[in-house]
Amino acid sequence: MAETEGIRLFDLKSESVASTSVETVSEIAKSISCLELELEVTKKEESFREETIHREADIPQIRVNLAVDNVQFRYMSEITEKKKKKSRQNSVADVMFENYHGYATVIAYCVDCDDKVHPYYLYGDNCKDGVYVKTSKLEQEKSVMIQGVYVCTPRIVDYQTRIDSTRSKLVENGITDVEKCDEKTVDKQCVYLKVVVVLGESTKKLSVTTTALQNKKNLKVKDVQSDHATIPGQKRTSFDCSQKNDVKRRRKSIANNKGDAQPRFFQRFYSRPDTEQPWGNFIDTAGYQESALTWKAQGEALHSVCMICYPGGCATGFRVGTGKNYIMTAAHVCRFILQSERGRVGWTTRNALKNPDVFAAFDYLKEGELKEKKKFHFKEQVHFTNDELDTAVLELEEHPDGTPMPPPLKYFQQPDFTKEFFFIGHSEGKPLAINKVDKVVDMQSDNAKQDIINIRNLSLLHTVSQEYPNGRGYELEPYHTLENQHRYLFHCKFTQGASGSPGLVFLNDGRKVVVSMLLCGYPVWYYDPDMEKFRTNWSKDCHCVEQGVNLSSVHALMSKENPELCNDIFCQ
Repeated sequence: MAETEGIRLFDLKSESVASTSVETVSEIAKSISCLELELEVTKKEESFREETIHREADIPQIRVNLAVDNVQFRYMSEITEKKKKKSRQNSVADVMFENYHGYATVIAYCVDCDDKVHPYYLYGDNCKDGVYVKTSKLEQEKSVMIQGVYVCTPRIVDYQTRIDSTRSKLVENGITDVEKCDEKTVDKQCVYLKVVVVLGESTKKLSVTTTALQNKKNLKVKDVQSDHATIPGQKRTSFDCSQKNDVKRRRKSIANNKGDAQPRFFQRFYSRPDTEQPWGNFIDTAGYQESALTWKAQGEALHSVCMICYPGGCATGFRVGTGKNYIMTAAHVCRFILQSERGRVGWTTRNALKNPDVFAAFDYLKEGELKEKKKFHFKEQVHFTNDELDTAVLELEEHPDGTPMPPPLKYFQQPDFTKEFFFIGHSEGKPLAINKVDKVVDMQSDNAKQDIINIRNLSLLHTVSQEYPNGRGYELEPYHTLENQHRYLFHCKFTQGASGSPGLVFLNDGRKVVVSMLLCGYPVWYYDPDMEKFRTNWSKDCHCVEQGVNLSSVHALMSKENPELCNDIFCQ
């Protein structure tokens, strides 16, 4: 039935069909021809894609995955044999191979975000001149682990030397297209690993740059996506590393106040008198007012403080005296300078202080900007030193290009423990910083005396181990003790590198008055790199305390041993 109807319909339109039948047949033939051509092209494209995929499957490829996204950048002086053994168990990155088996040489080095050679360098197993080089025999889809390696932080004065040595080592290994970064602007808190793989004995190289490997100590605050914020459109911040540690410390502090955490020591301070509240609800009793001269004095004081650099470390010092170019610092800093040269042929005290790598750098205010015209070298003479007071006085040479000597701090007095003072120094070898101190321990209180007994016992118990079966003491006799009558105890945030920092008060008339000098912190083992595992469960806020010298004791002893020097420094 359907077929009959179809014929009937055709018949009804027979005239029109007849008139166009030739053209229609021609068009149909062309369409068929085009379809056949398209099918042939499609088949060729599919065949080409299959061949391409097959060829790509045979091309060697590498992928590099960081095992961690942050590590603690180290100074060479911090790396011990014990840490080296421990680092061999941890992988920094895995180099994954695909479609390749045979010998391959893995080369890795530090670069910045633009793939330019970074002054920070790799140190450890299979590393030389800042470059990691290891040749391995690989099976298909096998990885090579980069392990036993540290990211090392050079001294600022060695940045250029480190970049040059890394580039030379790369050229030695056939990598010539490398640029050096701008050492003044490069990010000091993160590096990228550039991994280059040389396949077999050929010159073919595969290269990959990893994501950022950040310094565990100093990661920056980062924004969290706004869809995780508590209010739509709001941005939160999360803290990494040192800031995370600060958050942990704050949480511990809160917990301490609730009475459910570790007990705090040395919390009995000199009390401050209550101030009379002004009448009238229009007065801001929460604010404060200071003389502009006070702020001006603080800025001027910065120019008198220097970073003392020497092989293997750094410290702080400050200008004193008007007759000669004296520098006051901690005596143990002077001792470290002398020890850095000990053992060399022809070693003497004079040689150590005259080493061109030993100098005082003033106005170091920004990371990486150590100005040559602000570097002053030392004369060979040590004018004053005493271990009990841990105080030394050295002398600077005039600058060869005639740069004026920074001004001295002229005024000294006993501290008023009921008022705050400020340390200015280079903690951890960083640019100049200021640390306010408003908690000086009252050593005459019964609480402080009991704290000394308790903290000594706690230190011994905390550090008992195979290496130290009886534990490590909190102090270092005979002079680095809590009960040294020539020193003060207080709480501050400065740490290694700040020894020799002046503690100042600023008077309303613009005078800058030195009231103490930062010497050391306790427990002494807390600052020993070999004791890192014991620092983990030891609260710096609760169980540590810092110490400064009583400058009246320095004046008394110096007036006997070197009256001329004493008059030059103190008699203003």
